[in-house]
Parts: sequence; C-alpha cells; structure tokens
Amino acid sequence: MARVAVPPPDLVMRVKIVHEQGRSRLSFTLNWAGGAVREVPGDFFESDAEQYRDRLLKTLESPSMPREEVIRRLESIGQNLWRELIPEDLKRAYREIRDQVTSWMIVSDEPWIPWELIKPHGKGRSGEPFNDEFLGLRYQLTRWLAGADDPAPRIAVRQATVLLADEKLPSAAKEAEFLEVLAQSRGVDLTRRVVASPAEVVSCLEDVDLQLLHVVGHGRRDSSRSEEGLILTDDLLFGPSELEGSLAIRLRALRPLVFLNACWAGRERWSLTRLGGWASRWVKVCGCGALVAPIWPVRDSVAFELAAAFYSALDRGDSLGKAIQAARRQAFAKSGGDPSALAYSVYGHPNGRVTFGGEVGETESEPERLPLPPVDWKVEALHSLRRKRSESRVKKWWLPIAALVVFGCVSLVLYDSKVEPFKNTQFVLPRPQAKVPIHPSNPPNPPTSVSAGQSKFMITAAAGAPKAALLSALRSQGARLEEAGISGWTLQIDVPRPQISANNLSGFPEQSCRLVAHLNARSSGRTLSLDDVEAVASQQDAETACTFAAEALGRSIVDRFARSVRKENT
Repeated sequence: MARVAVPPPDLVMRVKIVHEQGRSRLSFTLNWAGGAVREVPGDFFESDAEQYRDRLLKTLESPSMPREEVIRRLESIGQNLWRELIPEDLKRAYREIRDQVTSWMIVSDEPWIPWELIKPHGKGRSGEPFNDEFLGLRYQLTRWLAGADDPAPRIAVRQATVLLADEKLPSAAKEAEFLEVLAQSRGVDLTRRVVASPAEVVSCLEDVDLQLLHVVGHGRRDSSRSEEGLILTDDLLFGPSELEGSLAIRLRALRPLVFLNACWAGRERWSLTRLGGWASRWVKVCGCGALVAPIWPVRDSVAFELAAAFYSALDRGDSLGKAIQAARRQAFAKSGGDPSALAYSVYGHPNGRVTFGGEVGETESEPERLPLPPVDWKVEALHSLRRKRSESRVKKWWLPIAALVVFGCVSLVLYDSKVEPFKNTQFVLPRPQAKVPIHPSNPPNPPTSVSAGQSKFMITAAAGAPKAALLSALRSQGARLEEAGISGWTLQIDVPRPQISANNLSGFPEQSCRLVAHLNARSSGRTLSLDDVEAVASQQDAETACTFAAEALGRSIVDRFARSVRKENT
C-alpha cells in the first residue's frame, strides 16, 4: 500500500511541561507556514492546574441550569482559560496569526488543558478589540501526543465495529443504526455487538480486522484515580489497561479510527511513568490512526448529533479537522450552545482523510453515493436502501444477454462476408513479467531460517532492513506458537527495504522508519496467504527507529500468523 501524503497543518504547536526547581510550567513551540519557529515560555503554576480545570468545568454540570446561563458560564470559562493559562508572548503570537490559520494541530504531553474550550479575546494587531469564538469552533483543531507514531494520513474503512456498552441510552440504537446505513451504502462490513464483560470486548477486537471502532456507553471517573474505564452492561469495567500485549500489537497494525462516545473517555491523567487514560493508551500504546472522545460529561442527544454530523462530513470528503469543526458547529447550534458540543477532542492529523469502502489511494471511480439519512433518524432508510439496490440488480439482468446477441450478429456478418479476421494471426501467450525489485540497487540478502518450536521462519530481507532486530523479535515470540499448539508450519517473510522519512510534527526533527512484511505460510501441502503486516516507529535517528519498528513488526507477524492458523483450523 502506497504511503499517502497530506499537506501539513497551517499551525503546529508543541506543548511541553518543564520542571524547574520543584515547580512546573508549560513551554510552547509554534511552527506555522507563514513564519519561523517560535519558542514561547509559559508561567509557573501557582496551584494544581488539573484541579483548577476541574473546578471550572464543574460549574457546567448542573442539569437544571437555564440555557442562557450555561452559555454565559461557558464563555466565562473559555476567557478565564485564555487569560490565566496562556502567556503574554503566546497571546501576541496568536494576534499575528489568528486570521492566517485554518488547520491547527497541538502536539502535547500535558494531560489537562481543554484547548477546544479556550476563548481568545483582547486587542488585535491594529488595536481593535476582538472576541473570537472558542478554538474548537473557530479552527480545524486536533491534537496528538508527543512521542507517538505519526497520525494516519488516511484511513480506508472496509470493516467497522460498533460496541454498545450501554444499550439503554436513548440514542445508542440510533447511533448504531446510523452507522449501519452508512456501512450498507458504502460497502463496509459492519459488526454490531452489545458487550457485557471485558472478555467480550477483547473478543470483538480480536475477531475483526477493523478500521473503525465506535463505542457507545458511559465512562467511569474515579476521584481516587485507581480505576477508570467504560461501564459495561453487567456493570463491569473495561479499562485502558486491557489494551495491552498482543491485542495492542494487533491494533497498532490496523491503525483504526476510534470513536469513544462515552463520558470522561477522553480525559488524561498522570500515572507513575506515563500519561494514563484512554487517549494515551489508544494513541501511544495501540497506535490508532485517529481518536475522537469527549473530555467532560456529554448529553446523550448532543452526542448522537455530533457523531452523525462528523461521519456525514467525513463521508462527503471533508478532512478530519474540517469534519470535527463542522460537527462541533452543528451540534453547538442545534443544542442552543450546549457545552457537550465542545467536549470532543480529536487526536489525529487535521488534514487526514477517512474514506468508507475501498482502499487507500484508489484511482478507480467511486460507486454512486446515496445520501445519508438526516439526523432525525428514520428507520425506513435502511429498507429503502436495500430496495433500491435490489431494483438496480433487476434492471441490469438483460445486459449479459444483449452482449451475447450482439456478438452472435457480428459473427454471422463476418462469416457471410467470407472475412477471415484471424487468418495469418499468430497467437502468443503473454510472458509473465518479471517482478521489478522495489530497490533494484539493493537486492535482497539470502534467506535466513529461524526455528520457533516445531515451526520455522524463512526471512528474506532487502539490504538496509534491520534483519538482526527482526530475528531477535521472532525468536522471543516463538514460544507463543508452542503455547498455542501451532507446529509444522513454515512461514515465509519477505521484508523490502525500509521507508525512511522525516518527521517534524512537533518542531523537533525525527526520523520515521516504516517496515512492511509480505507473508506466506505452508504446512503439509496446505498454504495460507496472509495480509501484509507493517510497523512504524519514530526516533532521533533512522537506525534506532528501524530497530524499534523491527521489534514491533516481529510481534505483529507472530500475532497475525497465530490468528490466521487458528481460523484455518476451525
């Protein structure tokens, strides 16, 4: 699969936490198309910034508050965040570029600033006052976490999974049905399940090679910070720690779009060694292509409105940033200013794309796209779609017969005219074209054999591929095959030369290494064709990045091989 390039965001802002003399402050690095990189130091925290954020947002949790009061408080919170958290140098920089930026990506290791809710105000470059919209409405605003692989430039959805963690939510069925219509109309295979236990969630994620995961339910936020996760139908908790090991490796290879439509699901919190929470788990550990999740409690009706508007915008070809901006605007307007519309944070590239059906980079014309149903859901839409497809098939039954009739008539005319169109014509079977090496100047090294219990890996790697690191990863993973009872197989692994590219998302140059493995397995006369496996890692130099990518690739190969053999044997 060819690597898809997307234009860079208009503005990339890297946010770091700096610890000095027992105190902490933020440091900002701005990198935008119209100017040079600019470093902006922040002020030291005078109190616990996360508790400060929580106190502000808690003022919006009263369900009986009049809508006008909600809007007033929301604007007050956004202006307070701007005044107290954004340093003066950054405010001056914002005044210079506020009208030059459309797409804005924040690469951060801080877990608590609700960027979407910040409401800039003050005096412009010419001294005129301005009172801008919330950042989440004014810009195509997305986030990413520092230290993670690059966000996916494009996600081609061919298989989707909808998990209902709480089917009693009034809009849960509506969300699932909306996605069913989208999937039906675009040729996407969709799996819909109600999950009652963590084991059922894991099983769903292991059974389907999904490119889209949509979860509907409630999130549990524990003030003690000892537990957080999604509440399932049996009142069990599915936490971020479940996304570990082989499951995380599998998801990293798939790089899906993940939409967690649950309260608190997007909130990050500190753990002992890294950021905790769903966002860190999905982006850093599982390597998802993009993530959508709310960072404070959302109303059920607004959650459905935003999700439907978001998927509709993606389906009509909008970028990820443009789609979430349109969805926020629509949900905010229709709800009369409900803060739920601004709760959704998006981790991904603002210029990335999500397509439904087909492959990334297809050049063939797309099938006719039927209009999606309006947000005020009509159940008849699904049945209407099926009837339309059935009628289309009936109308086309005569085409093969017409073709045969035309062919027969032409043959009779040629025969009657005594035309011998094929006389003196020599039929030559086309010779199979030799495969052009991906890197002709770097031929593959001789195959290397590695034993894994009663099975064997045969590795052919192009020059430049980190073969030693891959061999080491495969040896360490071989015990998993014996534990799974898999033996007697030979797995052929072909690894082309790694693809090295510069990664400067955060304003700091890094090298990304992308490795791909073509797989084929055989055992006692049986052959097993496997999908390609790939892994990407970013580090300060290409050699280290490829070593990390090779380790991840080895784990992904064994995981894909084991799952495929189990499916073959069932």
